[in-house]
This record gives sequence, C-alpha cells and structure tokens, in this order.
Amino acid sequence: MTPPQPARKILGMFRKAEPAPAGWLPADRAYPSLAATIPGVTNQPGIYALWQLGVRPQWLRVGAAGNLASALAQMMDVMELGEQPASTVFVAWAYPPSGQHSGIVRFLADALQPALQGVALASDASGDLAAAAITYPLPPGTKI
Repeated sequence: MTPPQPARKILGMFRKAEPAPAGWLPADRAYPSLAATIPGVTNQPGIYALWQLGVRPQWLRVGAAGNLASALAQMMDVMELGEQPASTVFVAWAYPPSGQHSGIVRFLADALQPALQGVALASDASGDLAAAAITYPLPPGTKI
C-alpha cells in the first residue's frame, strides 16, 4: 500500500541523498570553461582536472577540494591560472570517495604531468603527499 501524498513527502525528507555519479563529469555535455558558471558542480568533496586548449594545449593542474564548487569558483583568482585566457581553460571533475583523493590526485599528476601542479592553492584539500597512487580513469579524450 502506498502512503498518502503528505506522508510520502515527509518520509522523502529523511532519505539519504543520492550519491554523486562515479567517473568524470559532465558526462552529458562538453566540458565547461573555467571562466563560466559551472552547472552541476556541487559543494561536496571531489577532484578536478584543468587543462588549456589553444596554440599549446596542456594539462594545468589536478587536485582535490573539500568543497568543489567553491574551489573551482576561486581558481581564476589565482595569478598563475589567471594568466591563461579564461576561455581556453577547461575543467572536468569527479566525486570518488574522499579517502581516495590523495592517491587519485597522485596518479593523475604522475600520468598527466600538469604544468602548474606545484602551485599551492588555498582551496585544495590537504592531502597525504606520500599517498600510494590509486589508478583512476583519465578524463575522457586524454591522449598521453
């Protein structure tokens, strides 16, 4: 028997939030420019990958943040990234388990060799620098 509408509404308030999808996002559209408002990014902990297109395409940075939406909103304020034309910096993100962030970022940094990986960002989550690399899929379209 299905509960009446008001009861379903109340019961629905106590449901656990749906987990974020696994893998790189956005899965259903082109990767957004970092300069734009980024729809679909949440205030959850997650990882990100930044790259620049243009005359010399290159990976810029991979990292983890405790609040991904806030971290990405602050990225263009960083001088090293701000020197890149905003329309040529793109972002992909994912929400793997928080305990794996350090290992995944290490794996991605080793594989992609981002140009600005050594730049410390206040918005990044502090990770275990000695974490063992955890294999994670590279962002779609990556060619190494």
